[in-house]
Amino acid sequence: CIRDRFCGLYARLFNPFWDKLRLEHIERETLDSIRNESQRSCENRKKIESLYGKKKWTILILLPGIADRAIPEQWDKIYRALVEFKTLSLDCHLFLRFRRVNQARQYPHMSRFLELPDEDQRIIADHKNFNTHELMAACDLVIACNASFAINESLFARIPVFTFSYTLKEHLYFPDYGSQFILQESQDVLRSIRGLETGFEKFDCDWNRLRKDIEYI
Repeated sequence: CIRDRFCGLYARLFNPFWDKLRLEHIERETLDSIRNESQRSCENRKKIESLYGKKKWTILILLPGIADRAIPEQWDKIYRALVEFKTLSLDCHLFLRFRRVNQARQYPHMSRFLELPDEDQRIIADHKNFNTHELMAACDLVIACNASFAINESLFARIPVFTFSYTLKEHLYFPDYGSQFILQESQDVLRSIRGLETGFEKFDCDWNRLRKDIEYI
């Protein structure tokens, strides 16, 4: 028996090797946390407003930790997108969140992101006043790091979500959920952010099918 902690989508990656095994489907405990914060989303939005002012939209970009499999050129691309973000006249807060901010400060390719708020006041790197789920529940858009479980959590909370391709292997996880779900270039990131203006109208992202495939409940 294998406890399929995540969902059928991941189990299918191992076909046909798991076909004769009994899979015991269970949910991940973090979904309780995002569920609770979703019920407090108005409170979390008010806290953001009290600290940083009122904006029309809130964006959360989750950045990965140190990993050899993350391609340096992909780090450069998402950094370049955030530098170019200042050219967009979008009324929003954009929160950056590292897995371990102290670790991020030790590596130049990561620490440069922490300098972005000095260039654009809409960009915020706050790792003290909020936990990840508090921010996520208050957001209108999440850009998750490669195959992060934040994708599952965002979809569970009915938040539009994209994944940025740090490894160029994300298509193996998400091969057919729309051509725009996986962000690979700087312009892909900016396009997803601009999608807030139209409510992601005509975006090629099959979030409903992905939600169905990754959440048992």
